Amino acid sequence: MFGGNNIPNEYVQPPLDYYIRAAGTGNVAGMVYEDRSNPCVDKLLNNTSIVSRKTSSLEGDISQLLSAEILVCGFGTFALAIYLLSTRIRELYLPADYVNKYLTGDWGDVKVHLCTFPDYIPFGGWKNTPPQRRLMTEYVWKPQLITNQTLPVTPWYS
Repeated sequence: MFGGNNIPNEYVQPPLDYYIRAAGTGNVAGMVYEDRSNPCVDKLLNNTSIVSRKTSSLEGDISQLLSAEILVCGFGTFALAIYLLSTRIRELYLPADYVNKYLTGDWGDVKVHLCTFPDYIPFGGWKNTPPQRRLMTEYVWKPQLITNQTLPVTPWYS
């Protein structure tokens, strides 16, 4: 999403402020990331509310995420796979555009926060330009725009 020639234009990542404010809803915030190409990563690493850092292995990252009760997701499939495997997650933060485009079905007994970002990079408009990368770190997210939902109770593992 942040390098190479085949950047998926639908994978618009949420702004830094989304992660900071959503992380503030829990007691301890951990972070898992592939690399530092996302402009939000270094800023999150410097945030004192993020106390847990990337582990040295994929297995460690998965273990850290599976221990979470609140999961804040960007646009992608890795975190959603964790949700499907987890028996601990009770709250899930997701970009609304992603859910509306790709996801259907029941979420189980999980409070789902579908988050919108008005006046941000439009869905399908990701080009990884310097202005877009700057907007990711400077955009001020207004949390009252969260749509809180508890979707029907039908755990996938029942």
